[in-house]
Amino acid sequence: MSSPLPAAPAPPGASADPSTSSSEPQKATLLDAAKTIRPLEDLSRLPQMPCARYSLLFGIVAGASVGALRFVFSRAGRRGTLMGGGGSAWSEVGMAANWAVGAWGVGSLGAWETCRARQTAEAARMQALVSEIKARRAAKAGPGPDKPIGGILVGDKGREMLRERERARGGAVLEREQAEAGDGKAKSGEKSWWSGRI
Repeated sequence: MSSPLPAAPAPPGASADPSTSSSEPQKATLLDAAKTIRPLEDLSRLPQMPCARYSLLFGIVAGASVGALRFVFSRAGRRGTLMGGGGSAWSEVGMAANWAVGAWGVGSLGAWETCRARQTAEAARMQALVSEIKARRAAKAGPGPDKPIGGILVGDKGREMLRERERARGGAVLEREQAEAGDGKAKSGEKSWWSGRI
């Protein structure tokens, strides 16, 4: 015999007792946000994050480069100056390490933001392509009774639909059709170049 499934845990900030819940949503506090931080779980999820690997590697390369350059140029700058090289080599290593950590943070953050912006733009582009493909498939699927064929309304039904559209807009087509019909009646006695050839 199977046992019943346990109830899902309530989200942070939600009250367990339904009788005390109000119709207004509760605002999340800083304490609620701090409760959601789980460093071990976040670090284990890090390889699955889309831009994490790229941004961390970029930050490591940027930090190592800036730290090494800072160390080399601080050593070269102290030779032959008024300070006379009085500072210890360990202070120069510490200063270079500080620069390396700062460059790692700035480089990682910049790489993360550019990667996420690129992914957002790609997702928007893909969404536009999907909607365009759906529209093309709908157009290829064939016209319904009121759909135009390739954007062109054909036959009596098409003329009727155009008249209905123009009535809704203000009736400019009706006036033009009536004027053309009046001209056609006046010219019906005259022969045109096409009258004998069609």
